[in-house]
Amino acid sequence: MAALCMIALLTGCGSDDAAKVKQDNSVQQKETQKEAQKEPTQDELNEQLKKEAVPANFTEIDSYRIAKDTKLTAKGEVTSIEKDGALGVFTLTTTEGDGYGMYSITNFSSAEVSEGDNVEIWGVYSDKNNVGMPSITATIIEKAERKKGFQEENPVKKPEKQVTETLSQKNAVAMANDYLDYTAFSKSGLIEQLEYEGFSNEDATYAVNKISVDWKEQAVNMANDYLDYTSFSRSGLIEQLEYEGFSNEDAVYAVDQIGL
Repeated sequence: MAALCMIALLTGCGSDDAAKVKQDNSVQQKETQKEAQKEPTQDELNEQLKKEAVPANFTEIDSYRIAKDTKLTAKGEVTSIEKDGALGVFTLTTTEGDGYGMYSITNFSSAEVSEGDNVEIWGVYSDKNNVGMPSITATIIEKAERKKGFQEENPVKKPEKQVTETLSQKNAVAMANDYLDYTAFSKSGLIEQLEYEGFSNEDATYAVNKISVDWKEQAVNMANDYLDYTSFSRSGLIEQLEYEGFSNEDAVYAVDQIGL
């Protein structure tokens, strides 16, 4: 009798365990089904659209070789806006091969566009609109870096204003050349000499800048002129040349050239 009770007890326990396992399996299946039925996020949908979309081809669409609901992507310029705001409509002009493509884009995204914007869109081909333009319903619109227009990349250079030499400037140039034919001058010394002759600082500076002069060679010539007149130490001759308006570099160069 005791043995029968033990068997009955064990049988009852086995039935409870089996029921519990069955219940656990049922809960797990429901969780799996719920997970499978979970709707993807918008970011996940966008990522999937970008992966599946193919580049739009105006020629193929115009020839009815692209089926409706095909996922497409296109990049180009917003050339006109037919309707602003939510569900707005704009024309996207693309460069394709040697030609252009024009698409009517219905904006199902949160992006705002303006004429002249360069954008890239991803969406679904709807059909041709009432004027025969391929229509794409875009759920992703991203602005690209604005390209420079032709005029910006190739600015028209304004012609340089031609400077007409005045008679005074012409005379200053002639006198500057005459002085250099006669003796050596530093640049500042020649300007001062022309001012002494009555020319304005502007005309004197213009003349000295206009002529072609090797100022180092002028320093050498003046150093020789001084040595023909009197004796100098190396440092004394350098100081004298600097006093005449030559830079220290030109003065040292001249003294080196004459071997002092």
